[in-house]
Amino acid sequence: MANKLVTDIVNKIEKISSNLGLNHPSELSKAKFIELSGISPWQLRSVGGFQTIVSTYFPYEKDLKEIQLLKARQGY
Repeated sequence: MANKLVTDIVNKIEKISSNLGLNHPSELSKAKFIELSGISPWQLRSVGGFQTIVSTYFPYEKDLKEIQLLKARQGY
């Protein structure tokens, strides 16, 4: 079970991204989140970081073309 701070951060990410009219919570930037949430950078680091929470709780499915392009770039 996630601790209270993680749950609070996840809920705030959902609410802020919805209020800003974003298509997906992963589009929310860390700076904008800190500005609007009242959560400090230290609190984010203490639970693994903003990007870790976003990628864990709001996975963004890549389309096949993007995955193939990424593989090609990494292979180069």
